[in-house]
Amino acid sequence: MFVGGFQHPPNIDAVEFFANDIWPLYRESVPGAQAFIIGSKMPDRLRQFGEAKGLTMLGFVEDLEPYYRQCLMAIAPLRYGAGVKGKVNQALSYGLPLVGSAMSVEGMSARDHEEVLIAESPEEFAAAMQSLHEDVELWGKLSRQGQASLETEFSTSVAQQRLQELLSDILA
Repeated sequence: MFVGGFQHPPNIDAVEFFANDIWPLYRESVPGAQAFIIGSKMPDRLRQFGEAKGLTMLGFVEDLEPYYRQCLMAIAPLRYGAGVKGKVNQALSYGLPLVGSAMSVEGMSARDHEEVLIAESPEEFAAAMQSLHEDVELWGKLSRQGQASLETEFSTSVAQQRLQELLSDILA
């Protein structure tokens, strides 16, 4: 599954890149695979393009949880953008392993083959997706460690501690 608001050009680019270059390679190795593309403000042009490529173009959905619970992995083939990506943190919070570009995990301490799988080329991306499809141990490891990484980096207690440190520095 891919989640992203489509008023943001990097998400449109990511879906086009996935549909054109990654998805056909993955479907060769996993012919019955299905991919959900979810996000608000999906342009009709993108919806039609994705459907023609065999993707399930859902657009806005009221509740993402059923998709996080039923999907095998989240994908984030972002080629540009900035900052920590909510789509990555949200997938990891559900224990859903993620295959993404280095750009997609920017600003996080996520390590390749520890918390996420990082891939850049279409071939690397499709191979990483296939690994998650076939390797139950890898899937479990990424699920556990990805979820745990959020606790050490993005939890409320970590945010409170960092805010307290900043305020102490300012007041000192």
